[in-house]
Amino acid sequence: MDTEKAVVAITQAIEALNNLLAVMQEAPPNSKDRLNALVETTPSPATRTMVRWTKEEHDYLCNMWDRVSPDRIAKRLGRTVNAVNVRACNHRLTQRNCNRR
Repeated sequence: MDTEKAVVAITQAIEALNNLLAVMQEAPPNSKDRLNALVETTPSPATRTMVRWTKEEHDYLCNMWDRVSPDRIAKRLGRTVNAVNVRACNHRLTQRNCNRR
């Protein structure tokens, strides 16, 4: 599962680089237009798509929340620490209600 996420991330990065290369080749060299075209095609972090949580990821979070730091959970799931904390907060994770989804 982690391998699939890595392959998707690498594929997206390659596509983004290919798009940037195409923009750079089309724009006139040493021009402000070239720089502007490059900036306009670079995605900002805010434009990233949200990846839905799978049942397996949610179950892992529930099972490990009281045992492991959010940093380690995030690393294991391939998510940001903020995403893990928000998910835990939204689901009010404690040992009693962890199975509630």
